[in-house]
Amino acid sequence: MTICKEEGCNSKQHAKGLCNTHYQKSRRNSLHTSRGICSVDTCNLPHYAKGYCNKHYQSRRMAKIVGDKPPKPRKVCKVEGCQLDHRVKGYCRKHYYQVKKHGRVLDKVLKVDYCIIEGCHRVREAKGYCPKHYQRVH
Repeated sequence: MTICKEEGCNSKQHAKGLCNTHYQKSRRNSLHTSRGICSVDTCNLPHYAKGYCNKHYQSRRMAKIVGDKPPKPRKVCKVEGCQLDHRVKGYCRKHYYQVKKHGRVLDKVLKVDYCIIEGCHRVREAKGYCPKHYQRVH
């Protein structure tokens, strides 16, 4: 068993060579040596997390700054000809639900019918009418 490096203390080591009591005391009093400075070239603030000071870490975390890393390439649906963004298991939302419901991607696109009222471009639901016009007629 290793003991605390604090003079006169015989307690078991907890972290950084100190017992729990002295470690917590040093944390509160900021006696730990800094882990360096921010990795942004123009910044000399002390390190906070993941190589950055608190300001730059929070900025990157909130995606307000484009970091040193290149942006991830846009992934598209793996169905041939579909350019929608990839969401689940390589499929866009539309194709994923087809696979989930039917076990495969449907070959043809289902035809969408519109309301029979002239000038209305809503999808029809009952007796050729959209919900709005169906309520008015019936």
